[in-house]
Amino acid sequence: RDGGAAAVLICEGSRGVVRGNTLRGHAKTQLQLGGAGTAPVLDSNLVHGSLGGGVLLFGGAGGLLRGNTVHSNAGANVRLAEGSVARLERNTVRDGKDCGVALCGGARGTLVGNTISGNAKAGVLVYGRSSVATLLGNEVHRGLQAGIYLFGGGHSLARLLRRLRAEGGGGRSFAQVRRRACHP
Repeated sequence: RDGGAAAVLICEGSRGVVRGNTLRGHAKTQLQLGGAGTAPVLDSNLVHGSLGGGVLLFGGAGGLLRGNTVHSNAGANVRLAEGSVARLERNTVRDGKDCGVALCGGARGTLVGNTISGNAKAGVLVYGRSSVATLLGNEVHRGLQAGIYLFGGGHSLARLLRRLRAEGGGGRSFAQVRRRACHP
């Protein structure tokens, strides 16, 4: 706790289970997963109060985030970047000073049964044409910028919007969807 770097760094194809831990107050993102083949299970952890983000997957890392509470981090509470692929199930992601869950740089995420609320920017941000989110049965609300913000995704956004409406669980998956194309 209260360290000058990340609390936990998992990389270079590592696997395993990180369960039942409290990570708080670090200067960098609390929990970082990096590199192709890295795919741990993060289960029932409390991740909060970082001067950076909460959980970061980058460089093609993957994994399952299940039953975690991630809140009150200065950066994105959960960020998938650089071709990472992850599944988020039954997490509570709240009260971040940035986005709740951000996907960028070709990341792909499946979000199922999460509660994402009270973040200073979007509850869920999907940035760029090659980043894709599938949202099923989530509760996304009180994002100050938007519930779900699809940015710079061009034609892929319409397909994603139809999927959200078709699989959204009776309107519970999003409070507001904002689309914006990125023009040079």
